[in-house]
Amino acid sequence: VKFFCSILIIFSTSFIGYILAFRYTRRIQQLKDLYLSFQLLETEILFLSNSLPIAMKRVGQKSNPIIGEFFMNTYRILSQKTGCSIEEAWNQSLHDNFLNTSLTKDDIEVLTDFGKNLGATDKENQLKNFKFIYLQLEKQQKAAENLKNKNAKMCKSLGALVGITIVILLI
Repeated sequence: VKFFCSILIIFSTSFIGYILAFRYTRRIQQLKDLYLSFQLLETEILFLSNSLPIAMKRVGQKSNPIIGEFFMNTYRILSQKTGCSIEEAWNQSLHDNFLNTSLTKDDIEVLTDFGKNLGATDKENQLKNFKFIYLQLEKQQKAAENLKNKNAKMCKSLGALVGITIVILLI
């Protein structure tokens, strides 16, 4: 019985370590998905000349479900015609969807800054805004990869080591 309980404890704490490490990988993937979604949004707005609500809806439908939900939520807020500005709808959608992602507060701050100029300027300045968000997302992605390389292995190892320590203390 002690042996099986020990194995269960080690397995459980190792699994927790792997879950924590997976958040780093998930963040990198979500930043890549955001990058692709912004490319779609740029195409919808600047080249297809769709209105912002329609562009948000189309990007939401084409994007990864977690990231797509953010764009769909922005579309829903804008289409309700409650007098909400684009920036307010953008920020509300960020707030509503933040907990469903692995994005950090720094990532959300980058997205918030993008939303301040979204739809508020001419096409030339919108293009500059898109170029800036691409640079910011690349920077965040590199930082996320560095963090993953630094911490993911440690989380996995610590999970197993904590389990072994608990077993030793209980025996």
